[in-house]
Amino acid sequence: NMRWYLKREMRYPRASSGGFERAPLVRWDEDDADVLRVFTADGTTEEHAFGWDVCVSAAATAAVVDGCRALVTPLARTPIPPPMCAATAVFSAPVSELAWVPRGPEGEAEEGGETLLALLADGTLEIVSSTRGTEWEETREELAEELASAKGGDGDDEFCLTARPVRIVEDDTVAAVDASFSDWDGGTVLRRLRHLACPSPRVAVMTADIPRDGSAALLVVDMRRVEIRRGADRDEGWSGAMTLACSLPGEATRVTPLEGGAPATALVQVRGQSTPMMWTEGDGDGRGGCFPARLPEVALREPCAVARAFATADSRALLVGLDSTGTLRCGSRVVALGVRSFAVHRCAGDGVVAAGSDAPDVSYAVSSSRRSVPRVVYVTLADELRVAEAADLSGGPRDSSGPDAGTADAGATMNRDELASAAGGKRGGGNSRSVERGGVYMDRLHVSMRAAMRPSDWARAADFRTRRVEEGSRIVAAPPGSVNVVLQMPRGNLETVHPRSLALPAVTAALAAGRFTAAATLAARHRVDLNLLVDYAWPSFLSRASEFVESVNDPDVVMELI
Repeated sequence: NMRWYLKREMRYPRASSGGFERAPLVRWDEDDADVLRVFTADGTTEEHAFGWDVCVSAAATAAVVDGCRALVTPLARTPIPPPMCAATAVFSAPVSELAWVPRGPEGEAEEGGETLLALLADGTLEIVSSTRGTEWEETREELAEELASAKGGDGDDEFCLTARPVRIVEDDTVAAVDASFSDWDGGTVLRRLRHLACPSPRVAVMTADIPRDGSAALLVVDMRRVEIRRGADRDEGWSGAMTLACSLPGEATRVTPLEGGAPATALVQVRGQSTPMMWTEGDGDGRGGCFPARLPEVALREPCAVARAFATADSRALLVGLDSTGTLRCGSRVVALGVRSFAVHRCAGDGVVAAGSDAPDVSYAVSSSRRSVPRVVYVTLADELRVAEAADLSGGPRDSSGPDAGTADAGATMNRDELASAAGGKRGGGNSRSVERGGVYMDRLHVSMRAAMRPSDWARAADFRTRRVEEGSRIVAAPPGSVNVVLQMPRGNLETVHPRSLALPAVTAALAAGRFTAAATLAARHRVDLNLLVDYAWPSFLSRASEFVESVNDPDVVMELI
């Protein structure tokens, strides 16, 4: 929306020679506009490859870097079109990295809000939080009214939240890797810290460059605060102690925390290494250990600027990344080619759907639940939104031919003779594969009729897991527990879509859990064929028909179904 943002500031010292001060030289690559080369004053050459990524919390709250500010918007509640936002957090220096701090135990989560940790361009850490859950706008308004009442005036609509510093206690651990959190070189601020992630509520993980040999180190900071405060001083008193510094075999390109896994884990991609380094939390000492992760599910073959790590229902860790060529990878396996952006979505195991004012709380509960079902939602360069199941990501081989090769749903797309729609199908029509899935066998006549009604989809051989989106759309977030995907258009505005590939699993999960009212409401809201309510897991509905009528308790719904 014709709004420019300062996304990164890098600071370098000047070098004196012969009475003159030499500043670093910078130049963009002539072939790749995302590559910047820096020739420092001491003769070192650096190459920086930039890529677009989003910082979204477990409750689908987005934080956008804008110089010394972070623009915060809870997308699970309402997508506010940029450059507007729910609240603005102000830091003492330009922001380099942002990381959401996971919530603690359930008892603590009920009282506190979301916490955002920032690594600044001067190498310091600062923190800011909301008072309750995702109520960032309410936090801003409360603090503005508190300040206004103290001054005897009205509240300020432009009031910004002020981040507080995290005081780092330095020791020999930091000195061992030649990284410092304090000013040096005669007052010139220079930091070697690059990446930031928070795999657990009290641990921050960063990487630091080692100038002497060009390698890097992984730094683990154990964060604590003396006391829990309220109001404007709620973020005061944070401190951090360096508990571990381990050398990496090369330059770190990204640190990715594992979502939904135990113990707390962070995966570090290293340039030139297909096997990432893995840090796991120890037994309460905050140190943990760092070692190569020799698992095919997390071994990306190419460096990926955008990556997400998550645990499946069977406790397997998957690392999904998008490289510079638009190839979506899951570990050592190619999932799809020609991908613009992606996000990880989680569906509640019991079919609970995040909606209304309680949506952020439901989203967080689903994201941290071991029973939730993860899926990968991605948008291709052909402007199609697709959904890949976790089983598809780590399944068998895929066909690598054609322009749409390698898509995760290509090998797992259901035969259009099966499950094309619940309406008109033969219940248990002799197809054992359909019966095992709890689905509906479709005769060819009905499938042909539906194909005639949707000629464009039939020509593209698309199934219900493919949806056309606006040209140039990118995925911002897929709030856990919902059936929504938030897209950003090239012109900057946000749009929320409801793919059938997310609505259908939510309906079937609600049916499996016996939540018939929620299933009927979802089916009606998202225009899902109501025959699915009867056909799912046929013939179980025959023995639960009276339970369905009592649960729904609405003659109109029953009449519409009949």
